Amino acid sequence: MGKRKSEQHRGHHGRKRRRLAAERENEAAEEAKHNIEEQPAELNIIHDDFIPLDEDTGAAGPPETREYFGMLTEDEQEEFKRLDNALEDDDPNVDREELLATIFEVAKGKELKLACSQSCSRLMERLILLSNTRQKKGLFDAFANHFPTLVTHRFGSHCCEQLFLQSAPVITRELTGEVEGNDKDAQEEGAGDGAEKQPLLTMEELFLLVLDELEEHLTVLMTDTFGSHTLRVLLTVLSGRPLSQVATKSLLQSKRKEQIALPDGWTATEETGDQPRAVPACFDMAVRKIISDVLVALDPTMLAVMVKHPTGNPILQLLLELDIALNTKANSKRKSKAQEAEEAKLEAAEEKPKEEAGAPQTLLERLLPGAPSTLSEETSEAARFVSGTIYDSIGSRLLETLVSHCPGKIFKGLWSHIIGPRFETLLRNETATYVAMKALVRLSREDLADAVLKTIPKVEMLVSKGRFNILTLLFERCHAREASVSADALLKAVTEACSALGGSLVRTLCYLDDEDTNKEEKKDKVKKAEKDQGDKKDKKDKKDKKDKKEKKDRKDKPAVSQEKEPLADPPKKKDDLIRNGTKLATTMIQIGGKPAQAVQGSLLFLDQEKLLHLATSSTATAKFLTAALSAPSSNPIYHKMLVTALKPHAMELAHSFTGSFVINAVALIPSKAEGFALPFFIKQSIVELLTADDASLRSTPQGRKVWAAWKGELWVRKRAEWIRWAKEVEPEEARWAKTPQPRVKEERPGQKGDKKDGRGPNGRQFTDKDGKDKDKKRKKQEADE
Repeated sequence: MGKRKSEQHRGHHGRKRRRLAAERENEAAEEAKHNIEEQPAELNIIHDDFIPLDEDTGAAGPPETREYFGMLTEDEQEEFKRLDNALEDDDPNVDREELLATIFEVAKGKELKLACSQSCSRLMERLILLSNTRQKKGLFDAFANHFPTLVTHRFGSHCCEQLFLQSAPVITRELTGEVEGNDKDAQEEGAGDGAEKQPLLTMEELFLLVLDELEEHLTVLMTDTFGSHTLRVLLTVLSGRPLSQVATKSLLQSKRKEQIALPDGWTATEETGDQPRAVPACFDMAVRKIISDVLVALDPTMLAVMVKHPTGNPILQLLLELDIALNTKANSKRKSKAQEAEEAKLEAAEEKPKEEAGAPQTLLERLLPGAPSTLSEETSEAARFVSGTIYDSIGSRLLETLVSHCPGKIFKGLWSHIIGPRFETLLRNETATYVAMKALVRLSREDLADAVLKTIPKVEMLVSKGRFNILTLLFERCHAREASVSADALLKAVTEACSALGGSLVRTLCYLDDEDTNKEEKKDKVKKAEKDQGDKKDKKDKKDKKDKKEKKDRKDKPAVSQEKEPLADPPKKKDDLIRNGTKLATTMIQIGGKPAQAVQGSLLFLDQEKLLHLATSSTATAKFLTAALSAPSSNPIYHKMLVTALKPHAMELAHSFTGSFVINAVALIPSKAEGFALPFFIKQSIVELLTADDASLRSTPQGRKVWAAWKGELWVRKRAEWIRWAKEVEPEEARWAKTPQPRVKEERPGQKGDKKDGRGPNGRQFTDKDGKDKDKKRKKQEADE
C-alpha cells in the first residue's frame, strides 16, 4: 500500500511540474509576442539544410526567433479528441453538418494552435477535407498574416497544403459563376449586418493575398524542408495543372507523407480531378512574377548549387516546366510566312544585343544559354551544364524535365550533339539512362531505329544487371512508331542474352531460376544449424561454465550475422528486379506479334510448380500471368495447356490473394474466339473443384471474390443459366450450335403447283410416288415414238 501511495504521490507531482512548465512557456510566449509586436515583423527560418540565397538577408540580421502561437491546454486537447472521436463514430442520429459546425465553432480563435499541434493537426486536415467553401474561406482569414510561419512549420505546412489543394476546385467554380448555397447565405448575412460583417472575398483574392505574404520569402522557402513542399503546391494550384495525376503527386509530396483518412461514410467536399483546371489570368501573371523574382535572386553560382540541392531541385523542376509552358503559350499564335522569314533574318542580329544586355529572362535560357546553336560546342556553358548534370543523381532529375518539355529546336540540338552520340555510353550508367529514356519518347522512327542499333550490343549487360526499364520503353516506342524491324532485332538480342545467362525468356525475366538456388541454400543452412546445435550440446557436457560463455559469444555472433545479412538489402532489390522484369514480359505480350509469341512459347515450357509460383509469389508475377492468359495467341493449344497446368491447384489459387486474380482471369477466357481456344469442359471441371468445398472457399475474402467471379450460386442452383453466362464471353456465332436448315426440294421438269404449299393444281399434295409414275409415263411415250 505504501509503495502504491508513493507512486501516486510521484505521479501527482509529475503532472504538477508539467502544468507549471506549460504555464511558464505560455508566459514566455506572451512576452515574446509583445516584443515582436513592438519590433518590425521579419521572418527568419532556421534549418540545417538552409542555403542563404540573398546576401542582403544576412547583412540585415533578422531576429533569431519564430512566431509562436501558444499551446493547447489539456482540457482543450481532451475536448478536440472527443470531437474527433465523434467524427469517427459516425452516429446516424447526429447531423453531420451540425457536428462540423460545432467543431468549427469550438475551434474558432484556436485555428493556429490546432494547425501547429502535433496531436490535433490531423483533426485540422480532416476538417479542411470536410469543410464547405464558406468554412475554407474562414480558415484563410484565420491564417492571414501568419502564412510565412505556417508554411515552414512541421505540422502547419501540411494544413496549408491541404487548404490550398481543397480550395483549387472552388476557384474554377467561381470563374464559371457557380455559387454554393452556403456562399449565398454567407453573402446575405454579411450584407445584412452592415459594418459588423463584410462580404466574403473570392478564392482568387484570398490566394493573391497569400502570395503577397510569401513574396518576400520565396528564395528562403525554396530550400526550406517544409516550405518547399507548400510552395510547390501553391504553384501547382496557380498554374491550373491537374492535381490527382501520379506525376503531380510525386512532385508535390514525398513517399513518406501520411495520408489523412476520412471516417467511414464521409467523403471530401472537393474532388481534385486529373484534368487541367481553368484559372484566372492574374494567376498566370503571378507565376511569371514568381519565376522572374527567383531568377533575379539567383546568381549563376547559386543556380548551379540549387540544381544539385536535394530540396531546391524539385522546385526548380516545377518552375522550369511552368516557364516553358508559359513561354510556348505566348508564342503559339499563328504567324504568316512573311513574318517567319523576317524573324529568321533578324535572329542573327538579335543574338548580339541579347549577349550585351546581360542575363536571359527565362529559366531555360539561364540553364542553356544560346541553345540550340551553342550545344554543338563542347566548351559552351550549355554543353557543360548537360554533361555535368546528366550523371548526377539529383541534377539529372532537372535534366529529365528539360528534355521532356523543351521546345523542338532545343531537343533536336540535345539529341544530335550530346545524347545521341553518347547514347551507347549513357546506357552504362543507371542515372544517365533515365535521361536517355526521356529522350526516347520524343524520337522519330529513324532516330529510334538508330537508338535500337546502339542498344543491341549492351542488351546482355542490361539483362544481367536487371535494368529492364530501358528495354521496356524501347519495345513500347517501337510499337508506337510501327518500327517492327527494330522490335524484332531487339527481341532477338533479349532472347540471346537470356539464353547466355542460362535460362529461358520467362525464367530470366521473372527470376525463377533463383528460387531453386534459394531453396537449396535454405536447406544447407538448416543442415548446418542442426550440426552446430549437436556440437554445442556435446561441448556443454564436457567443458566448464567459463568455456561455455566464451563459446556461446563466439558462436552467437556469426549466427546473428547470418540471419541479418540476407534481410538487409537483397529482398527489396530483388522485388524491384522481379517487378521490372515482369513489366517487360507483360509489355511484350501486349504489343503482340513476335515478342508475344516468344513469351507465350517460353511460358508453355514451364512446369506446374513454376506456374503456381508465378501465380502466388507476388502481385507483379500474378499480373503478368493474368495478362498472359487474357492475351490472344496464334498457338491453338496455348490457353488449353496453361489452364490445364493450373487446374489441379484451383483451390490453392482461390485462397491466395494474388492467385485469385489468376483463377478469375480463367473464367473470362472464351472457349471459341479469334486467338482463344479453351475447351468448355475444362471450365466446368474447375467449377466442380471449387464447389466441392464451397464452405471453406466462402470463409475467406479472396475465396468469396472467386466464388462471385465464377458464379458459384448459379452453378449449384441453375446449371443451364450458368452455361449461358459462361458462353457470353464468346462471339455470338460460336455461342450456340448451328440449327439444322430445312432441305429445299428441287422442282422437277413438268411439275406444277405452289412450291411452298407442296400442292398440285387439283389441291392434292405431291409425293415421291407421283414423281416416279410421271417418269415411267414419259419413258413409255419416248419408246413408242
